[in-house]
Amino acid sequence: MDVEQITAATGAFVTVDPPQLQTTGFVLDPDGTVVISVYSCGTLGQLVPDDVLELIRELPQHADANRKQADR
Repeated sequence: MDVEQITAATGAFVTVDPPQLQTTGFVLDPDGTVVISVYSCGTLGQLVPDDVLELIRELPQHADANRKQADR
């Protein structure tokens, strides 16, 4: 695994010595747009399955609200 290449592509945090990737999580919408990203250098702040499922369930409601606000 090329740590520098992955960091350049994802923006993941890397420790310097030794070079190690730190936890990086993304949720993408169907178009591939990043909806949320979480960068962490430990166990706190990581995306967990239940939180991702809740976010996915709520995305359509937020999209509708944003469209209505943009139409004003």
